[in-house]
Amino acid sequence: MIVADGYLVRAVCAAFQRQDVRLFITPDELAYGLRRAPAQRRLSDANALARLIAAQRKALHPVIVVLRRDHMKRYRGVLPEPNGMDIYGNFVLLSF
Repeated sequence: MIVADGYLVRAVCAAFQRQDVRLFITPDELAYGLRRAPAQRRLSDANALARLIAAQRKALHPVIVVLRRDHMKRYRGVLPEPNGMDIYGNFVLLSF
């Protein structure tokens, strides 16, 4: 499962050639489309994402979270410790 923040979701979809990337943080202009089923299940706030990661870990399914580096500080206390973290300039990839 791949999760990206609102600033990067389009780029992540294109880079991974996927249409099922979950949206994390604020949906901004994507809000209208995300209110429509089946896209609703793709929106996660920090607490929902933490629960999702816990459930996926229990089922031994990996989760990759892609976000901006300056957003990392906001979620350190909410998200669990990642198994791995790669930083590429202003982008962070977390693996759970």
